[in-house]
Amino acid sequence: GVNSQGADGTVWSVAIDPNSGAILMAGEFTNVNTFIRHSIARLLPDGSTDTSFDPGQGPDGSILAIAVQPDGRIIIGGDFTHVDGVALNHIARLNADGSLDNNFAPGSGFDDTVYALALQSDGYVVVGGSFKSFNAYARSGLTRLDPLGNLDLGFITGAGADDAVYDLTLQPDGKVLLAGIFTRFNQTRRVGIARLFRDGTVDTSFMDTAYNQFAGLINHYWDPSVEPHNYI
Repeated sequence: GVNSQGADGTVWSVAIDPNSGAILMAGEFTNVNTFIRHSIARLLPDGSTDTSFDPGQGPDGSILAIAVQPDGRIIIGGDFTHVDGVALNHIARLNADGSLDNNFAPGSGFDDTVYALALQSDGYVVVGGSFKSFNAYARSGLTRLDPLGNLDLGFITGAGADDAVYDLTLQPDGKVLLAGIFTRFNQTRRVGIARLFRDGTVDTSFMDTAYNQFAGLINHYWDPSVEPHNYI
C-alpha cells in the first residue's frame, strides 16, 4: 500500500515491546512508511507505523542496538553523540512514546561506538562496543550500567576486551556471552567469544585457556622431566 514503503535506510536492530507486541526498529534512517522517524520507529503488529511513538529530533547518528524494558522504555546505543539536542554519547534511554528519558543520565557516556546491549532482569544493562572509557572511567569494550545510567562499579572487567565487542546475550543463569573481534579479555586469551560470570570476571570453564592459547585444537607439550607420555 501507499504507506508500507518501510525504512529509507539501514535497520540495524529490532526488538519486541513485551507489553503490546509492537515491533521496534532502529538504525540509520529518517523515514518509515512515509512518516518522519529519525533512527527509531515502532510498528504495529501488522507492520504499519505506530503513530503514538515519535522520537522527534531523535539521535544525531545511527542506533546500532536497542533493549526494551518491561515498562516499555527503550535503551538505545550506537554512533550518536546527541539525542533531541542533548549531549548523550553513544547511549541514552527513551520513554515508551519515543521522547527522551531524562532520568537516565550517563554523564559523558562512552568515548566510542556502542554495538550491543543486553538488559538484565534487575534493570541493569550490559553494554558492548569499541569504547575505551565510560564517563571518564577506563572500561574497554564491555561494562554494565545501573537503571539510572551510572557505571556499575561492582562489575569487574579489569583490562576488558582488547578490541570491539559486537554482540551480547545473557544466559538464564545471568552469565554474559560476548562476541566480537577481540583476542583477549582481561588479559586472558579469548578469541572472538568469551563468557563472563555475573560480576564481570572471566568464566574459565568456558573456552578454557589451553584451548584459547592457540585459538584452535589443544596442543600438548611433552616434558622430558616427567614420565613418558605425561603431558603438561
